[in-house]
Amino acid sequence: MFKVYVVKVAVLGADSPKTFYFRNEKAAKACYDEYERADDIESFMADDDFPEDMLSDECFLIKNVKIADKLFSKLWKDALAQPDREMYVAEYGYPEWFDEISDDVEKVVEVLNNIHDTAHMKVRDIIAKSGLTQSEFAVKFCIPLRTVEDWATEKRKCKDYDRLMFARLLEILNV
Repeated sequence: MFKVYVVKVAVLGADSPKTFYFRNEKAAKACYDEYERADDIESFMADDDFPEDMLSDECFLIKNVKIADKLFSKLWKDALAQPDREMYVAEYGYPEWFDEISDDVEKVVEVLNNIHDTAHMKVRDIIAKSGLTQSEFAVKFCIPLRTVEDWATEKRKCKDYDRLMFARLLEILNV
């Protein structure tokens, strides 16, 4: 028997949080500290037959991914043009630039899902995801409250590049 530490991190666009299992508390604490949307660290005693491949040395979410601006611009524009997330991801196949993101196909898909989900977020969703109120959001970005309210109720349309800027500055999109 050995102790396993568990950290669950909310991931944008996912139905359930990403769960990381650690053999040591220090790695779990580092993961917890890295992500704002992490739940408290939990632990349990695991049998020796607990699958080794489920244990992590570090937690990886798209926060650590760097994509060249030119590639990101293409991915963002493609995401805006394709309303269906599954189609957006599937349309790429496996081009050579996948390796610029990661060698792991699952991580690449996670990045593409995050870009697509963010591209299709409404301002009200961005505000909600950030944990700010409309008023706090307006003050943070020096935008008239009426403008933010109109964007949130879709009375007026917020420009795609503005939504991208908000998502990046509020760390909703970390690529």
